[in-house]
Formats: sequence, structure tokens, C-alpha cells
Amino acid sequence: MIKIYFEPSALFKGYFPEEGSEVVEKVISALDGNNLCSFTSIWSLLEIARAFKKRVNLGEIDEKEGENAVIFFFTDIKKLVSEGRLVLLSIDTSLIMKSYKTLWKYNLYAADALHVTTYFENTLDYFFAVDRHFKKFEKIENLKLIDPLTEDGVAKVNELIRKAKNKTNE
Repeated sequence: MIKIYFEPSALFKGYFPEEGSEVVEKVISALDGNNLCSFTSIWSLLEIARAFKKRVNLGEIDEKEGENAVIFFFTDIKKLVSEGRLVLLSIDTSLIMKSYKTLWKYNLYAADALHVTTYFENTLDYFFAVDRHFKKFEKIENLKLIDPLTEDGVAKVNELIRKAKNKTNE
């Protein structure tokens, strides 16, 4: 099974149309829970709800559209989890302490350190993110980063989906 971690910056693109959205939507559609499965921290849900509120604050969508988008997002996440296509990873004291060490060592933001540590602690295969902070971390820790805004990221997504489909046909 190919296991991908959705950092909120990438997962949000699957629910709000902007550059890179079509690539993330393609991955979400390809998730089958057997050959291609996604993971994210439970914390991601709150970060994405905040991203919708930020779009309201910026005037990109109105308050009602923002509320409806969050409701749709939470409903879809619940569906993906129930279908086995997404696993929500919990946060505990041990993960927080390990994240602190990551934060301190690499001078990352707290949420970034939490996501990276969650990825490594769960031995996942790929890390989907559109956050500039992870480029530096990839070089240090050999994080398998996929950025859906880059040509390389799009090529990696297509390759992952092809590999997952081939496993289905075996």
C-alpha cells in the first residue's frame, strides 16, 4: 500500500479551488484504502477550518459560503474515513514532545513540526504539502515531499496513481 500524508496546505486545495486543486482532487479521487491510502493529523481539520475562515476574512467568500464549505469539508472527511480512504492520526503527549524536538532542531513552526513528526512516526511514504517551510526540512530529513504546485509534484502524483492502479490489476 502507498501511504500519503496530507499536510493541511495540500489537503485544503482539495476543497477550495485554487492553483494545484486539480492535482489534489485527482489524488483524493484515486484513494481506494487498499493500494493508495491517505493520512493526516486530527489537527489538520482545525487548520483547514481556519483556512476557510481566512478566505472569509479576505473577502474571497462570504460568511455563509465559508460555513457551508467547512460543513462540506467535515462531512467529506467523515465519509473518507468511513470508507477507509483516509486515516485521522491522533495527537498525544509523546507526539507533542517529539514534535518539540523537531521544532527546536529545525526551527520550524509548531504546526509544521507536528505534521512532520506525525509523518515520520507513522512511517508514511509521501508527504503532500504546499508550504515553503518543508523544502528546507526535506533536505535535512529526506522527507519524500510532493508539492502539487510543481511539475515534479504533478509527475510524482501521476506515478503514484499509476502504481496504485497497477497493484489493483495484479
